[in-house]
Parts: sequence; C-alpha cells; structure tokens
Amino acid sequence: MCGRARWRRASWAPRSRCRYDGDRVAHVAVVTGKIALSAVRSPSTRITLTSGAVGEANDSSAQLAPNADPAQYTAWTRGRLVFHQTPVSDVLISMTRWYGYRFQVGDSTLMREVITVGLSTESSAAAFATLRQILDVDLSFDGDVVTLSSRKRANTRDVAPARNSRGAFTSSTSEVGR
Repeated sequence: MCGRARWRRASWAPRSRCRYDGDRVAHVAVVTGKIALSAVRSPSTRITLTSGAVGEANDSSAQLAPNADPAQYTAWTRGRLVFHQTPVSDVLISMTRWYGYRFQVGDSTLMREVITVGLSTESSAAAFATLRQILDVDLSFDGDVVTLSSRKRANTRDVAPARNSRGAFTSSTSEVGR
C-alpha cells in the first residue's frame, strides 16, 4: 500500500517505486515484473502495470500515467532527484523528505511555478545551489528551516532563468543540476 494506492503482485518479484503517504496522487513506477494497482477507496478501479510503466492513483481512481518516465521515479538510486514539469511546492516537499529541511517561501507565487530540474542526492549543498540558481532566490538557513527569498535585482543585466516552450524554467548553463 502506498498513500492513496494499493498494489499487489501480479507476477514474480516485482520492483516498484512509490511516492509517500499524504501525497494527493500516488505514482508507482514498475521496474521489473507486473503489479495490479488500484485506488484505496475504490479497489474495483484496478489496472495492471508491467515493467517500465508508471501508474497513478488518487482516492477514487487508478490509471496509467500519461507521458511518465519511470527513470524519473528511480533516479534516486543513481544519486539524483529528477523533476519534470513539477510545481515548486512538490519539489520542496521531496527535498524536505530527502534532506530533512523545512521550507518557508516569502513569495507564495513561487510555489505555483513549474520547473524541470535534477538535484544531487549526495550533496545537499549542491542541491541547494541548483535550487538557488534555477529559481533565482536567496536561501537563508535557521536550524532545519530554509527560507527562500526572491532576489532584488540591482543590476538589470542579471540573467534570470528563462522559460522554455512548455513553461518550465531552464538555465543558460547545461551544468545546472549536474
């Protein structure tokens, strides 16, 4: 069981990755094997997922996740947290789980921004540097609380992260998140 989803083995030795309890939608990536996925409150909505598939379930339904990349959900096994077209609020929730910091944001509109980014799981300092650059924010630390503040631009020649054609923030350097 995973948050709002329930799965059971449908064939030998499945390996899967699930998001945490409390998430609005549970995402399950199947690495090997085959599983049956259903919503906790509606077990009749069962679907079967095979190797390489990603399913998502909420309280009342389960479905194949459209355009999902299973590598995104297992990248942590290779030292990366990968987010594609993800609201900043969800990125910060994952960072809280991974690094143990809580986040405060001075500008609430930042939480609704959608970004594509890869963060190091091996270095919180590297992950925070990437976050600082791609969001164009300052980070201040007080114990386990990190406050994100929008930068005031004294120099109009500073370059802010640009948006790509899908509305995600991108950086002018290919090294962001590496």
